[in-house]
Amino acid sequence: MSNTVTSVRSSNFELMRLFLILFVIILHFNDTSRQGALSFVQNAPFANKCFLYLMESLTICAVNTFVILSGYFMTRKHSSNIRKVIDLFLTLVLYHFLLQIGSEIYHQNFSISKIIGSLIPSNYYAWLYSTVFLLAPFLNIIMDKLENNKLDCFIVLLLILFSIIPSVFDFLGSKMNIEVGGMSPISQKGNGKGFTLCNFILCYYIGGYLSRKCVTGNGKAFLTYVVSTFVIFIGLFINRSHALDYCNIFVIIQATSFFLMFKNLNIKKYDLINTLAKSVWGIFVIHGYLLNIYSKFENVEQLTTDSLTALVWHLFASVVVVLIISLILDKIFSVCLKPIHYVVDKIVFVNKTISTDKKVI
Repeated sequence: MSNTVTSVRSSNFELMRLFLILFVIILHFNDTSRQGALSFVQNAPFANKCFLYLMESLTICAVNTFVILSGYFMTRKHSSNIRKVIDLFLTLVLYHFLLQIGSEIYHQNFSISKIIGSLIPSNYYAWLYSTVFLLAPFLNIIMDKLENNKLDCFIVLLLILFSIIPSVFDFLGSKMNIEVGGMSPISQKGNGKGFTLCNFILCYYIGGYLSRKCVTGNGKAFLTYVVSTFVIFIGLFINRSHALDYCNIFVIIQATSFFLMFKNLNIKKYDLINTLAKSVWGIFVIHGYLLNIYSKFENVEQLTTDSLTALVWHLFASVVVVLIISLILDKIFSVCLKPIHYVVDKIVFVNKTISTDKKVI
């Protein structure tokens, strides 16, 4: 079997992206920074706590898997198109702007500072992903130069430095109340919970490794996903502050196995799946606003401490509704913004590429 990777994504990967954006919405439904369900889990019945922890454990691999997917397809490319990064930020900024305008009209309380603030591209994923995307041609040189056994050593070293050591030190340090600042290969303040460029580069290289080695996993991928999920679930009861770190070795393993599950999925091309998957980034940008609206109309604290049936129903119903509305808004916004994209098309610099071939940018 050839170890090359086609540049055309079949529907199995697009279906995976749709599952991953569902995972992201579930994670943000629980997000403590949004006063989500996990903010009130300490006062919840044990069954509710187990359910929320299980949902968190099942879905925490979403961001890592997105980056692994990018590494899988970009690993042999020698150039990065600047336009793709511009489009990503255009969607981020303009969608935020439109949503903020809509919010101001609805509340009839115009705030110039909030409208201007919506034009600031504040999104960690956009910045870290774009950084890896632009560096990709140079990151790929390392993989091009390494022979099979050397590539194995390189990936193992990355896992040790960027995942295992930070995971162990931060997890144990937090549990035993020991200061571990200055004891991490990632930063002076520890592992940053995996919201770091180091973790994105690690996941990118894992994706590249999977494409070059033709790893299939066969039936073991699902089992590995289940086992790693169970370990994360147990970890939440032991040390919730670090069990969900993106650089946690079990979260890395979970993301890799989840990717392999869909890589091994043999399905034909479905236009509907591929069309829906085109809205994943738009959904990512929009869904936070909708969850914020949901939290204003729904007493999340009461819901978390209510019956398990009510909690399960509300979580899945809200996630599906947020997904559908976000999808519809993305389709509407994308049509409205076509004139802006047309203008951007005329800018020469935007359509340049960063390349490691003889012809540079």
